[in-house]
Amino acid sequence: MARKNKLLCKIATVLSALGAINWGLGIWNINLVEMWNFSSTITNVIYGAIGLAGIYTIIGLFKK
Repeated sequence: MARKNKLLCKIATVLSALGAINWGLGIWNINLVEMWNFSSTITNVIYGAIGLAGIYTIIGLFKK
């Protein structure tokens, strides 16, 4: 169980970092997700996964 949790933590951290990079690139009107011309459903799933990863990462910071 601990191994799955560790993997999930790494995935969430990477997704959070990618989301932060994508947000930072917004300064130059660059959006990495929309660059790939995915359908709106896939785009929403990607944004949702990044959002959930961010929440998971924040919760992990405050857990002991």
